[in-house]
Amino acid sequence: MVTFLGLEGHPTERPIIVLTHKEAAILRWGSVKPKNAYRPGSAIRREVARRAFKRLQKSCSFGVHIGGRVGFNHPAYSKHFSFILGNPLMEPPGDERFISLPSAYLSLEHKSALPMKRLWDIAAVGTSARYKRWPEFFHTTVELLRRRESLKVLAVMLPADRQQQVANLKLFQAIVPERLQPNFAFINLLPLWPEKGLPNIVLRELLAQCKVFALFSEMEWTSKVLVEALGSGCRTVTNKVIKHKAGLALPPVASDRFDPIQFTEGNELGALEDALDSFSDSYSRRAARVNRERFSFENGIQKFRRRYAEITGVEAGALDTADLHLRLDSHVRSPLWPDRVRPPASGTSDVLTAWDWQVLGNQPLDKIRQLCSPET
Repeated sequence: MVTFLGLEGHPTERPIIVLTHKEAAILRWGSVKPKNAYRPGSAIRREVARRAFKRLQKSCSFGVHIGGRVGFNHPAYSKHFSFILGNPLMEPPGDERFISLPSAYLSLEHKSALPMKRLWDIAAVGTSARYKRWPEFFHTTVELLRRRESLKVLAVMLPADRQQQVANLKLFQAIVPERLQPNFAFINLLPLWPEKGLPNIVLRELLAQCKVFALFSEMEWTSKVLVEALGSGCRTVTNKVIKHKAGLALPPVASDRFDPIQFTEGNELGALEDALDSFSDSYSRRAARVNRERFSFENGIQKFRRRYAEITGVEAGALDTADLHLRLDSHVRSPLWPDRVRPPASGTSDVLTAWDWQVLGNQPLDKIRQLCSPET
């Protein structure tokens, strides 16, 4: 989705537009993947997108947010973009336009106090995608319950549709013996558009009631839920061999005690036991304080302002910073067509079709400024 950062009536010299890396790919390939670049439909999309981009470049400054692991030859690194936002591990050598600031680090500040007692010992939250490794999580927690019978487990699954919702329930019932099912709080929730996933305020309330957060994924980009778990004072456990290491490139802190415990596949059980044994109320409060500072929203915005001025030679002026952790990744409804009845099948609002780009390209500058206004 197109993210407008400049606000109307403020001294930003040019409105700032941030594309996703998928939208940037359309400008070169006419498709998200290069293998589809020579298809007839891709050629049409590419031409429409380029015309819209060229028209808007006359009056707007363009940046790009890289939300996934891509090669340095990806169109997101094109010289046409004034700046690039992304995970530190995505920074190409010698490219001074890069700002190490992925969307996951731009969630709003944690302001709620931590609870005196946590309800669940272990939690996992994620979509139903296979790479999340839900079967492995259920198998591991069942084995752990055989050793520690009083443990309470929270499992929040977010299926894409009702068919997947039924499949999730069958998976849970097939792996978790009936006598152990009362130890689980199993939430099998269809997420509601326009936010993809759980709203942060709900996620934080849940994670603040958990001692250990487990991320069993074999693949992640920059995990928002991991950031939320760290800020909630959870002891965290993650897969050491996540294929896309960007998921673990966290800003450094003074002590690695506040970083996730990493496991290799097959050693999940030991990692969970270590996390449980090392958790305490005092640890939770220190970890939450350290990690909330690590992912400070205000620090992130100030970093963007400073680097943007260094890169472009222009002050950013006032910025519309609401929900940037969702907007930069296209996880909310696009301001270009907020009344679209059906959301895209992907659950994101990337500008990918020729029609989408035509709508964007036909926006006059005053319309873009209106879209940038605080009321929009």
